[in-house]
Amino acid sequence: MTGTQPLPAPGKRKLHSVKIDMTPMVDLGFLLITFFIFTTSMAEPKITKLLMPKDGRETNVPQSKALTVLLDKNKVYVYAGQWKDAIASNAVVQTTYDVLQIDLGISSGKSKGN
Repeated sequence: MTGTQPLPAPGKRKLHSVKIDMTPMVDLGFLLITFFIFTTSMAEPKITKLLMPKDGRETNVPQSKALTVLLDKNKVYVYAGQWKDAIASNAVVQTTYDVLQIDLGISSGKSKGN
């Protein structure tokens, strides 16, 4: 038999380490990162429109829709409806500026007093 070589003995086989070049994979990773950076849109800042009343005569607002916010140096006071009614029902909520959401506590009665 010509052209065939005998197999080496089982204990004498040479083990070669496999080396994989990772450069193309790193390049692909950077290309993907660049693609997603350029194709995504950043979150646009949302601005709440504040509708101010026109100068002139007074606008009547139903008590059920009236919300009053009183700003102090270090605290914020919030109540709904009339001041006298809010004080009588202990519905004036006091909080600080670092609170993101103000829980009115009108229906649950969880107010902190005046």
